[in-house]
Order: sequence, then structure tokens, then C-alpha cells
Amino acid sequence: TELGAGFDPPDDGAFYRLGSDDIAAWAEATGDRNAIHLLPGRAARAGLQVGPDDVVAHGLLVGALSLAVCAPSTRHQTSLRFTGPVEVPIPRQDGRGQWASLAVSPGAGDVVQGGRPVLRRRSRTGAGGGVSNADRVPDVP
Repeated sequence: TELGAGFDPPDDGAFYRLGSDDIAAWAEATGDRNAIHLLPGRAARAGLQVGPDDVVAHGLLVGALSLAVCAPSTRHQTSLRFTGPVEVPIPRQDGRGQWASLAVSPGAGDVVQGGRPVLRRRSRTGAGGGVSNADRVPDVP
């Protein structure tokens, strides 16, 4: 897959490719070993709208990419709203790698996968910032 194929990235956006090995490394570093991130098919069985053999990127990882591209203001609260999961395919049988292609808008910090927003970021004055999940996912054994 060519970088940028399959979606309309912002002209000045930053691009990332996440593979299942990246997700496994993040799980190891953070201790978040929820099955939806590591075991193919578990996210779909948990009710997430993903491919039958995909894993899902950690929300904190996606949020960190947004914050790395577009630094938050010290004068405003930053709010992250996850609007959908980041689907990460597992490697194919032929050993060729597969990955999730993400675009991050440097102006707003929004994250897009395959033409659909997966994270919307907003800044506002005052308290009340934070992270919210549009769809909370329970731990799956």
C-alpha cells in the first residue's frame, strides 16, 4: 500500500504507519495488554466495527500521535474524542507487512484513517478537558 493511498490526507499533514508489532510494543511499554490490542479477532468479537482479524490501536497511542504533531496550548484545555477505532491488520501469511495508515492534521491535531476521522481534538479555555471514548470497550479476556 502506498503511503496516503485510500484517504484524502490534509495537504500539510503528518503520516504514520502502525503495524501490529508497533501495537505489541506499545502494550509492553504501557502494560495495557487488553486482548483487543493483541489478539486478532478479539476487537470484532467485542463489538467494534473492525475487520475480523484486525487488532485495535491503543487510544493513548493515537492521542500521543496527535499531541506530537500539534502541541497543546498551555492556555487551553485539550479534549480528545475518539470517534472510531484504529484498525491495524495483522501480517499476511506470505510474511509481507501490513499496517494502518494514519494522517494527523497539524493545525487541529485530528487523526484520520481511511478517510474517516478516528480522533477529533478540540481546545477550549477553562476546565473540563480530557479524554472521552465515544464507545467504551470492556476488557476482553
